[in-house]
Amino acid sequence: MVHPPVKKSRFMSAPAWMARYVIRVIALALLLFMTLHSLRTQIKTGDNRSLPSTSSFQSTSILSNFEEVNAGLPPSRKAYWGDYDDDGDLDILLLGGPEGNAVTSSRIYNNTAGAFSDIGDSLPRGDQAEWGDFDNDGDLDIVIGGPTQPNNLNCFTTILRNDSGNFNAINASLLGVQGLVSWVDYDNDEDLDLLVSGHSPDDHTQIARLYKNTSGVFTEIPTNLPGVTYGDIAWADMENDGDLDAAISGIDNVRLTRIYRNNNGNLNLFLELEGVRSSTVAWGDYDQDGYPDLFVGGECDTAPYWVASIYRSVYGYAFVNIHAPLAGISNGAAEWGDFNFDGYLDLAYSGGQLGGAKNLYIYYNDFGTFPPTPQSLSGLWYSSTEWGDFDGNKSLDLLVAGTTGNSPNGNFTTKIYRNTMQRPGNVFSLTTETQMGAIKRVPDQPWYVAGANVVLTAVSTSRYQFSGWGGDILPSENTGNPITITMNSDRTITANYRRFFILHTSATNGIILKNPPLDYLEEGTAVVLTAKPDTGYLFTGWSGDVPGDSLLVNPLPVSMYSDKNIVANFTLNPNNTFLTLNAANGTISKYPNRAWHFPDEAVTLIATPSEGYLFSHWSGEISEGDSLQNPFV
Repeated sequence: MVHPPVKKSRFMSAPAWMARYVIRVIALALLLFMTLHSLRTQIKTGDNRSLPSTSSFQSTSILSNFEEVNAGLPPSRKAYWGDYDDDGDLDILLLGGPEGNAVTSSRIYNNTAGAFSDIGDSLPRGDQAEWGDFDNDGDLDIVIGGPTQPNNLNCFTTILRNDSGNFNAINASLLGVQGLVSWVDYDNDEDLDLLVSGHSPDDHTQIARLYKNTSGVFTEIPTNLPGVTYGDIAWADMENDGDLDAAISGIDNVRLTRIYRNNNGNLNLFLELEGVRSSTVAWGDYDQDGYPDLFVGGECDTAPYWVASIYRSVYGYAFVNIHAPLAGISNGAAEWGDFNFDGYLDLAYSGGQLGGAKNLYIYYNDFGTFPPTPQSLSGLWYSSTEWGDFDGNKSLDLLVAGTTGNSPNGNFTTKIYRNTMQRPGNVFSLTTETQMGAIKRVPDQPWYVAGANVVLTAVSTSRYQFSGWGGDILPSENTGNPITITMNSDRTITANYRRFFILHTSATNGIILKNPPLDYLEEGTAVVLTAKPDTGYLFTGWSGDVPGDSLLVNPLPVSMYSDKNIVANFTLNPNNTFLTLNAANGTISKYPNRAWHFPDEAVTLIATPSEGYLFSHWSGEISEGDSLQNPFV
């Protein structure tokens, strides 16, 4: 599942503020240093043991470690790994399109022991898609967006809910654009929100919409993010403050590459990098210093025009182009992944090149540097590129899709390349699992050499409270939170959490007493709600998340196994009486001044004549002997 990031207090003490200021100064000084010196220094975190050296791993040997798999997949515009049936292996979503030889509708292929078969669902076609569990039910849903007709016409965005392997569109009014769609929990409320950004064919404008997810209902909120076409977006917590920041590139009247910092759900422009279009961006901590770095590829305004750059993060406060010897690309896709078991993120990206060549490059990461001779597995652009272990052998394979032709609308292909490299015997994997909350590890590596120490921290939020460790943990290591473990075998560590749900209550003309009086309640908590009407009102029943046979029960017992919204309804007591007053050339004041009164209640009336008039008498439902009294009770 998608784990929520760490929440952070919005208030900061004076020492913390000063420390952050000092860090900024240090970061700027380090930025100057880095522009004048080599960037080969390896920054280690948490342990001084190194993984096996890759200095003997030559780029010329990369191709020999990848073999194309005859998977029987049809041509597609894009392809995405995702375990939609939660059986532990990676299935595939193939994105269909209206042009060329690609599948005409999007399809899902189920992975059974490395063999793929169409599950039979015919899904909408488009040009962008993502997997994500928007309703927190434990299985992956899908968002698809883009045009359904040639020439980028009839753009749409739809969310498909996964109902036990069947995908059904939900009722959500979402912007349709030629551009991008992206899941993100921007506000740290433990559910996936949605960004839609691109060109609107209806009014020919660049536009972005951020939709907040509230219990599966998506509501548009203001955003500073730009509307981009021919671009990409990627999310990461760049300064380790617990919320997700954005890197976005593409065309918004001009070519751009920008980083937006997330401050408690507010995304504000932080940094402008070299602007590119027909682009891709990807976060990855290539130097293992604990801060994600950024890859950017695309077409810029100046020579060499088609670029591929790595920007090294300086503690999340500055980004330095390391000028890695990478081949420039256009209309491609990139992803980081450690394919050769050395603990460092390697880089794969596809795309076109100036002059018409099309390639799928793999660059291995040699302790923070990238050899200048790339290898290309196949040529494609307008593409997707994703690492994933589809055959369960612990090595990262490649899934790619796109077009091999000179036009973006034809000659599509879908390919899987199996990674045949064998893991060294003294290198071990660490799998961290949790059904809720999150686990942070330092150092955060795919692999660890024998004897390496790793610090694990279970992250709690208002929704999930850590309750203990499980899995392959030794009694001597189970010392609380965080813990330090030693890697001498493959290990799976589980963080267990207590889950909390929100109980929201509301009432008009009365109140609701809640016992216990808490908004966040642990799963299974028994709560008693008591409706108390205001004076003159009666309780008429509950509405909202209340069973039909309990609508009139008061007090109401509630068991918390999901978020609930409960409303108490009240109405005026039918035994109340009403006093209707009329006056000409004057006014009538009434005490107590309300629309209804209790039976036998004493009400005082005062007649006040307008200027030039005198009060003469009362009339209506009044005895003759009281008609001249003013005030009158």
